Order: sequence, then structure tokens, then C-alpha cells
Amino acid sequence: MHAIANAQKNTREIALWVENVEKIQQNRSAPSVVYTHKMPDIDSLMQAWDGDFERVLDENPLPDVELDLPIEDMVRYACALLDIPIHEQNKDRSLIESTHLIFSLYSAFQTHFQAQRNV
Repeated sequence: MHAIANAQKNTREIALWVENVEKIQQNRSAPSVVYTHKMPDIDSLMQAWDGDFERVLDENPLPDVELDLPIEDMVRYACALLDIPIHEQNKDRSLIESTHLIFSLYSAFQTHFQAQRNV
């Protein structure tokens, strides 16, 4: 295990260490996940919503963070909104896989909008 002696006085070595860790993380390939059921691909989930659906959302705002729902129900709500299936077979695993897809979608949008800002 590597330790930096007198770390509070050695900010250059700390900065180099952080830089090296960032480089390693950038070059690491994303872990692959094999879903037990067919799931929609990220590109299809990133498509713009229909204008009618957008109007419904404008007229009926989404619940705020104060909504008192169990986390499983909140995930079901988000999946329904995002058109991500939760398969009936092996419900607990399917709920985890659907949640993974939500976070993958979020990450893809972050990457997309970051790239748009850098153009």
C-alpha cells in the first residue's frame, strides 16, 4: 500500500496521485451487465418524448422528493415514466436490473449533455 509522507505538506504528490487515478478510471472499460430479460437499448430510451406526453407532464408536474413512497414503488413509478420494463419473473432481480438501466440512462444523458456543452 502506498502512503504519502507528510501529505499536508506534499500537495504536488497528492495532485499527481489524483491525476493518475483519474487516468486509470478513464481508461477502464465499463463493466458489462447481462440482463436476464430483454431490455430497451439506451439510444431508444434517449429519444424525445411525444409532444402530447410533454404537454401532460407540463400540466401534471412530477411528484417532488417529499413523496412518501417505498423505494420499490418509486422505482416502479420511474420505470413506468421512462418506459423501462420490470419483468414479472424474478421480480426482485428484475427491479434491480431496471434500476440499473435507469442509472445507465442517466449516465448516457450526462455524457450527451456534457459533450454538447463542450462543442
